Amino acid sequence: MRQLVASNGRNSRLLRRLKRLDRWVCYREVKEDDGVRKKPARIDQGEVTEIFYKNIKEWYSYKEAKEIAANEEDISGIQTIITREGDDFVVVDIDGCIDPATGKVDPEAWNLVREANTYAEISQSGTGIHLIFRGDVPNQGWTTGGDEIEGEVYDKYAIVITENHIVGTPFTARKNEKLLDRMYDKYDIQWREELFDSNFEYSGV
Repeated sequence: MRQLVASNGRNSRLLRRLKRLDRWVCYREVKEDDGVRKKPARIDQGEVTEIFYKNIKEWYSYKEAKEIAANEEDISGIQTIITREGDDFVVVDIDGCIDPATGKVDPEAWNLVREANTYAEISQSGTGIHLIFRGDVPNQGWTTGGDEIEGEVYDKYAIVITENHIVGTPFTARKNEKLLDRMYDKYDIQWREELFDSNFEYSGV
């Protein structure tokens, strides 16, 4: 299996188009019985307050969100809000494909990274991969239990951006409609509406 390496590229070179959108929030990680959830939050008079990520009054510029995350120990990171109506970004989140001990990636996941030819980053957990495309998909959804990979596809959600860019992949989100179409056919990506019922059930990507 191939070992992934994060690039040392300057952050200013990564995802420039996405960063120009003033649709960023901060989040904190909260441990719950079913795992760790990433909950959008802001700092209010020194206290962390959970927010509804669709509330545009809570959105920051990329620079503002980064500064808060860098200076507030109770903030775990930043998320960008992608919307079907306001942009053409699509995020593929591949779960559990990297061995945290060795950094080696599952062959099926690596084939997707290679074929995607778009911006790719290692997730905050260090065990997953985010592929960020520009394009269009028929629906958001999840792979099914029998698939070779486990993951989700989003085109309207709050998405964690780690900037832990994978060396050898582009610095920008690119179009690859053929691959996205093939993924939907191969992995039978389906919608699960119950995961979007409430901001407070949001686990984050």
